[in-house]
Formats: sequence, structure tokens, C-alpha cells
Amino acid sequence: DRLCPSALMDLTPVQDWLSSIQHAEACINAVFSIIGPDQYATALQTMQHVKTHPEAFEQPIPKEGKRNQNTQKDKKSEGAEKRNAYSWQQKLNAVKLWPSVFSGFAVISNRITPSHRDDKGHHPWYDILFSGSRHTHAQLETPDIGASFLYKLGCLVGICGKTLRHAVLDYEGTDRFCIAHYMRYPVVQRIKPRAKDAGWVGMDPFLAMCHGEFQEQNRFKYTKASDGKVIAISAQGKRL
Repeated sequence: DRLCPSALMDLTPVQDWLSSIQHAEACINAVFSIIGPDQYATALQTMQHVKTHPEAFEQPIPKEGKRNQNTQKDKKSEGAEKRNAYSWQQKLNAVKLWPSVFSGFAVISNRITPSHRDDKGHHPWYDILFSGSRHTHAQLETPDIGASFLYKLGCLVGICGKTLRHAVLDYEGTDRFCIAHYMRYPVVQRIKPRAKDAGWVGMDPFLAMCHGEFQEQNRFKYTKASDGKVIAISAQGKRL
């Protein structure tokens, strides 16, 4: 597949929006660097290369129609080629505004989110979900692990969204939006073809920054139960 910027990147409202979220995305990048440092390092190197090497992108080749000797049609074709060239340059300029180490965003506004897995991310990596606007209450449901998390205004959630189903089945308040951040791993493979996969995210990088007693209380291991299911066991021997 060709590596191309989004078709929307040449739109002025999109570029204005990217400019307006620079600070917020810097904070989200910082959180990702803490909870997934190896994945963050790979993503950062990839996106820095993308932003500084426009030759990494391949311009889509427009479909050529049948051309004849009609001068008017030739002029229309020339005009279309100029517009395409201008649009392509605008897209490349807009790539420099991209504020995230993730390669893509999905924006969800004022609706519930049925249980689903995200097909655009990478199984071992976190997707980062940001909950914003003016809602007063929401819950993020993860049916695969039987857990429900408070998902209030300003909350960030790191979840392996391509692996675990998740949903927001209701919320309270006037407005709610979510910006889901994900990394298209083929982008990493295109830019860093010989890079070692950073592997699965885990709790160890976070726990390493915490007090020793907290580490021991919150460290857990996986094992198989009698029914064959994989379960987590806490340091105190409790099933999670």
C-alpha cells in the first residue's frame, strides 16, 4: 500500500484543529512515554521521520481518462492537474502540524459506542482514548476482562484496543467526545523495516516509578485456572 496523508489534511478547518490541540497532544504523548516507553520510542522515531521526509509519501496517481484533441477538455485536464498538485503540497505542509506520536486519530462525538475492537491499531500496543467536552459521567466497559472504568471528563485510558473489546454504553451530561489515538503498524514497518517490534505493553514501566511497597502490592502474574482460562493473580494470591 502507498503511504499517503489523509485526504482531509489539505482542509483549512482540519489544519486549524491540529494547531489548536498541540498542547493537549504533547501531554498525551508524555503519558504514553511513561506507560509504554518502548512503544513510544518506536512511534516517536517513526513520526519524526514522516514529518521531516516528505519523500516518504507517494502521491496517488489520478486515473487518466481518454484524451482527445478537444482543446477545452485539455484545459480542464491541465486545471485538474494543477489543483491536484496544490492539494498534494497542502497535505505535505499539514503533516508538519501533526502533534501526536500516533499515526491516526478517530473522533467520536455525542453518541454511545457499542462494544467493539479497533481494527486500525496494533494488537500489542496501547490505543490512547481521551474523553472530553462537558459530560458529567461515563463508564468504559471492557467485557473481555469483566471490568468497568470511570471515564470522566479529561480522562485518558490506555487500552490494547485491537485486542480487547470496549464500549461506552451511556453517558450523562450535554456533550461528549472521544479522540482515539492509534498507530498503524504498517507505517512503522514502512519507515523502519528492520526495527525490532517493541512487543506488548505492560505494567512494569509504570510500577518501576512507584514506591517499592506499592510495586509489591500491585504486581501480578498470569496463570491458568482449572477451566483452562488465563487469569491474573495478585502478589497477595488473590484472583483478579
